Amino acid sequence: MCWSLDIYCIIIDASDTLWDSSSVLYTDEMVEVSISRGSANVTNAQFFAPPEVQTVALSSVKWTNHDDVIHTVTQGKPSNATATPEFNSGPISPDGTFVHYFDETGTVDYYCSIHPHMVGKVIVNSP
Repeated sequence: MCWSLDIYCIIIDASDTLWDSSSVLYTDEMVEVSISRGSANVTNAQFFAPPEVQTVALSSVKWTNHDDVIHTVTQGKPSNATATPEFNSGPISPDGTFVHYFDETGTVDYYCSIHPHMVGKVIVNSP
């Protein structure tokens, strides 16, 4: 299975990742992160579970809001918020989800822009 930024997907062999001159295709690998119940409370034991995840470039992370209030997943750190983050989920309602595909390797910090005490990290490794 694969997802494409363009309208079509070309599969030429059984590999999980595929390059085409006109588009970038993503793997079907998805890491899941839970927004923990009670995360809006600064004294909660855990906010994002797990708080740090590892994945590979050209794969995705899916956040699911298991709390009773709206949250966001916004790239950056709350103390150094960027005007235009690489990704920003917008409001994620209770039981809602947000998926982001990571193109490049590196460490990506993220936080909830509504509850800035909630921070997490994605480490993106080479495929």
